[in-house]
Amino acid sequence: MIKLNYIAIGNKEEAYLENRFEEGINIIFSNDNNKGKTIISQGIYYALGNVPMFPSSFEYKDYYFLIELSVDNKNILICRKNNTFLTKANDKLSIFNNVSEFKRFFSKNIFVLPKIIKDNAVKIVDPELFIQLFFVGQDARNTANIFNNGYYKKDDFINMIYSLCDCLDITSENDENEIRQKMQTYVERRDLLQKQYEILNKNVSEINLISYTRNKEQIKEKIIKAETLKNTLAKYNSERNKLNNQIIKNEILQKELNSLNKSLDEGQLVCLDCSSKHIGFKNKDEGLVFDVSDIEIRKSIFNVIQERIDIAKEEIEKLDILITNIQSELKLLMKDEDVSLENILIYKSELLDSDIADKEILDINNELEKLEKLLKLIKTNNQNNNYKQKNIKEQIIKEMQTVYKEIDPESNVIINDFFSVRGQNYSGCEGSEYYIAKKYTYADFLKHPFPIVIDSFRESELSSDKEDIVLNKFKNLNNQVIFTATLKEEEYSANKYDNYDFVNKIDYSQIETCKLLGKAHLKDFKNILKDLSVKID
Repeated sequence: MIKLNYIAIGNKEEAYLENRFEEGINIIFSNDNNKGKTIISQGIYYALGNVPMFPSSFEYKDYYFLIELSVDNKNILICRKNNTFLTKANDKLSIFNNVSEFKRFFSKNIFVLPKIIKDNAVKIVDPELFIQLFFVGQDARNTANIFNNGYYKKDDFINMIYSLCDCLDITSENDENEIRQKMQTYVERRDLLQKQYEILNKNVSEINLISYTRNKEQIKEKIIKAETLKNTLAKYNSERNKLNNQIIKNEILQKELNSLNKSLDEGQLVCLDCSSKHIGFKNKDEGLVFDVSDIEIRKSIFNVIQERIDIAKEEIEKLDILITNIQSELKLLMKDEDVSLENILIYKSELLDSDIADKEILDINNELEKLEKLLKLIKTNNQNNNYKQKNIKEQIIKEMQTVYKEIDPESNVIINDFFSVRGQNYSGCEGSEYYIAKKYTYADFLKHPFPIVIDSFRESELSSDKEDIVLNKFKNLNNQVIFTATLKEEEYSANKYDNYDFVNKIDYSQIETCKLLGKAHLKDFKNILKDLSVKID
């Protein structure tokens, strides 16, 4: 199980720390709206890479979001400020400049993220898709689609589930009929180009070289190969230069940090603007500032920078091997006596027109070969996975329907797919019951370890009887559960949740409306940032 120990949100002026979470079911409630429940529930998974969906009045970019997770009995501290992530795991600090970098830390240290086929390539899913397995926000609910429908689609979500069940479906974007139609289009285009190529080929001027006809195809192949090798070499050299520049910049940073270790009898380093003895390290783009006056903090930052240097050096070593191999190929190509470099230079202009058609034919043949392999792969994959996928889908939908009916026996809602039919969006109480049934089923069927967070889980006044069923159902899961709810005054006065000894009650009623953050938790918030060596004063 992955347990949320606390979440802290703030900046140098105001903050809030919520550390009352327990294992099992937690309910954050209040007797009125706008007490900060949504900011807390959204903030939990925003800190883990989810897309921001905060209330429009909350300027989330002005704040740091910190969470501490217990993963396999080891604590991991994560801080997010805009698109920068700072983590501390096993006493090791790491900095990531975007979600793409952070998700690799996520996959290595928290949970192995599933892979799907996206844009005809295998891709590790982003947190924004993965988190939808166990998080429901208060706004933009649409039971007929995923949240944040943009780059990711419903098929991606379904394939993610299949990936977690080890039966990845590769046919969602590569429908067999569509591929065959594409192949037919390529064949027709190739036939046309071949006729064009034959006409162009007849017009090539006669050249007084006996070996021309014999070597013509070799020359063309050599031109293509030489150009390809040259372009690839340029690309690798460019990547190598970028990595070298990164190493140089990071080594300069290390030298500057090392210079702070030197103690001079004549005086000490101070800020010329304010005479402060504190020296800071500012991260790229997002303005995270680390106080490096202390030697232990300097060591931590030094190690983070060293890790970046080591990664860059590893990449350079890989590139060096590739560059050496390409250079060797070019040398062998130039030693070819039958088809010399001089011949390439002589015939290149003569062959240029016909080569345009010829190259496109070659590209089409390569594409056709890829599509043929893809068809075979799809066929093999379908044979191996179709039955398993069908079985998994049936089991999940059956359980969703069962849980839904347990919550609302009188409902006539029939669940027969992962999402409701387009244009048939369950809203109000039905929508709440639908999402509750889905999140319960995903946790029970997939056995994922993440906290289930549902903001406003009683939306549209889920009745007390149904709520009782939900709470008793969720207590059987191994997951930590975090629900939020706004109670009616009579419910609040009657201490609604006191009868549930398995529910951890977190009351937000005393928080001033729209004033979740304040001065009370500011010191504790800054101490957490201090543990991460972040300076905000």
